[in-house]
Amino acid sequence: MRRSVFPLLLPVLLFSTVPAGAQKAPIYRNAVGGRLEFGYGSWVGVSWKHLYSRHHATELAVLFGYLTQVVASEYHFNGDFRKDANFQWVLGIGGAFARYKRDFAPNDFYLRPIIGVDARLPGTSINMGLDWRPMFRLTNGNSNTTVRFSIPVRIAF
Repeated sequence: MRRSVFPLLLPVLLFSTVPAGAQKAPIYRNAVGGRLEFGYGSWVGVSWKHLYSRHHATELAVLFGYLTQVVASEYHFNGDFRKDANFQWVLGIGGAFARYKRDFAPNDFYLRPIIGVDARLPGTSINMGLDWRPMFRLTNGNSNTTVRFSIPVRIAF
């Protein structure tokens, strides 16, 4: 029992021992890896995130789903949580172009706001996040998808 509880408590102990003002530089400069997006249909693909400063970043992603290819570009504003230098909240906005592999479905453009959290695991180069990413269609009708979430896992450098 103790052995199974310790791995769950380890991240809490690591996050709580970092002083609030210990790090003013970005938690990483670049991160490349995968992103799983789910909600109304699921997509998987690669993403690249670049932090210009501690609070300003861009992310590019190429995602693939059932008969769908998506290219997305986003701007993120990252804010600090009070007691943890490696954990940030994220607000952002971006656009996405979706291409469908069906003859009757035209391509679409989407507006995508982002609300989430972003973390770099202390002592490692692993960057993880959890985002809410609704999609608002700008072309070909007005069907919107508000129940859409994303889990990026990247290597930071």
